[in-house]
Amino acid sequence: MSNSKTTRNLSQFAEKKLVGRAHTRADRSDVSEGIPSNIQLTTTTIFGEVVPGTPADNAGSIALYGCDSNNTVQKVELDVTVISGTSYDADASTDKGGGDSPQGTGTHAYSLSLPSDYESPTDSSNNPITNHNPKKGTGVFVNDKRLYDTLGGLQIVPTNLWIDPTFVTPNPYDVKIYYQDRNGVAQGILGKTDHIDWFIDPYAGIVFLQEFDQDKIPYKVECFIYIGDMANVTGGAGALNDLSDVNITSPTNNQVLAYNSTSSKWEAQNASGGGGIERYSYTQTGSSAAADTAITISGMDFDGATPSVADTKVFLNGQLLTGGTTTQLGNDEVDYAFSSDTQIKFGFVLEVDDHVSIYYITTSFSTGKDILLHTDDAAFNNGRVITAGDGITISVATPRQLIVNNSGLLQRTKEYFTGLTHSSNEFTFSFAGSINFGTVSHSDHRIDVFVDGLLKQKDQDYSFVDDGNGGLENNKIEWIGGSTPSNSARFTIIIF
Repeated sequence: MSNSKTTRNLSQFAEKKLVGRAHTRADRSDVSEGIPSNIQLTTTTIFGEVVPGTPADNAGSIALYGCDSNNTVQKVELDVTVISGTSYDADASTDKGGGDSPQGTGTHAYSLSLPSDYESPTDSSNNPITNHNPKKGTGVFVNDKRLYDTLGGLQIVPTNLWIDPTFVTPNPYDVKIYYQDRNGVAQGILGKTDHIDWFIDPYAGIVFLQEFDQDKIPYKVECFIYIGDMANVTGGAGALNDLSDVNITSPTNNQVLAYNSTSSKWEAQNASGGGGIERYSYTQTGSSAAADTAITISGMDFDGATPSVADTKVFLNGQLLTGGTTTQLGNDEVDYAFSSDTQIKFGFVLEVDDHVSIYYITTSFSTGKDILLHTDDAAFNNGRVITAGDGITISVATPRQLIVNNSGLLQRTKEYFTGLTHSSNEFTFSFAGSINFGTVSHSDHRIDVFVDGLLKQKDQDYSFVDDGNGGLENNKIEWIGGSTPSNSARFTIIIF
C-alpha cells in the first residue's frame, strides 16, 4: 500500500467538489456521483457568525457535546455509515487508483451523521452527558441526521478557519477518525501519515479512503460542527442583532428601537406613541377560562398606562361589552376590566372558540403628555411639531388644544347593505362614494364588517377576493366561516 495520496484521487476530489459532487470512487466520473458537495457560496450554507480561532470555553478545552461560549461550534462524535456501491479494489487498474500496492476489495466511502442519541447523549457507562447546543432537537440538530441530506445546513467546521504560521500547534479543528479491526474491536485513530490515505469533506460529511485495509475500518469521527446561524439569518435587514451597537435579544411585536446611552446600544422597547386605533384579537382555545381569570392578549401592551372605558371598546363574538374597574368587576357591575397592561378579566366564563376584539383609541398611549406646538418655541428648527392643517385647527385662546373636525383626513365611511345575492359565497357591495376596501389597502385594522349587528372577523368569517391579477377586489368579500349569510341579512361596512 502507498503512503501518499495519488494524483488521480487528488485531482478527482478537487474537480468533483468544484462541480458540486462528493468523491466516493476513483473510477467514477463527476456525473456518476450521486451525493452533492459544495464550495459554500450561498447565504444558507455560509457561516454567519465568527468561528472562534481556538474552540475553548472559559474553563479550557471543550468536552464532548460542549460548545464555545458564543454557541457557534460544538464538539461531537459522528456515526459512520458505509456508502453502498463504493467497494472496489483500488490497485486493480489505473481507473480505480493505480500505483497502489496490492490490497483487497473493500468500501472506500462513508457518510457521517449525528448519532441516534445526539439530543440526549450518554457516555460509555450509559451516564447522561449534557448537550450544550441550545438548538438541539430543532432543525438539522436532531438524532440520526445525515450531513449531506441537509445540503449544507449541518457542516463540520473546516480546518482552514484556524492558522498557525509556526506549524507547531496542532489544528484544533482537525477531525479524528476512529477505526476498528475486522472483528469490530476499536484500535485507535487514523493519523495523517497513516498508510491509509484519507480525505474528509466537511460540507457533505464524507470520509473517503484511498486504500482499503480490513483491519482499519472507520466507525466514528470526532470533530466540531457549526451550530451558529447562517448568513441568511444574521445578514441583511432581518439581522439587526448582529450589529455591534444593537441589543435586541428578545424583541416582541410592535416594539421600536431606542438608544440607551448607558449601554451605548440600541435596544427594543415598547412604542411610546403612535396615535390612531390599535386593534387586538384573542380566541379562547383548549378549554374554557373561568370567570375573573387574567387572560393575556397577544401583542397588547399599553406601556404602563391604565386604559379607561372612554378609550377602549371590547367586543365578545361581535357584542359590545361594558367595562370598568376590577372592583366593579368583583361586584358584578361590569363585564370586563383590565388587570394589567397586557391582561384582561371577564366576569363570566369564556368558552372555547369565543372571540374577543379590543379597540384602543389613543394619541400617545393615554400618557396625557402635552403636545409640542410650533408656536411654543420657534428655536426647534428641526423639531417634530404639530401645526394646523387639513382636518386640524389650533385654538388661539388655548394653544395646547387641538380641534379635529371631520372635513379633513380623519373620517370614516359607513354604509348599509341588504338584499344582497351571492355567488360561490362571494358578496358584492356597491359603495355609494369613492371609498371602498382598496382605499385603505384592504387593511384589517381599517375595515369592520357587521352582519345583523354582529362584528365579523377577517380570515375567520370572511376574506377578501383575489382579482386574478395578483391583487384584491375592492368591493367583494368571500364568506369562509360557518353558515353563509342569507339574502335578507343586513351588512354594515365601516371603513376608517
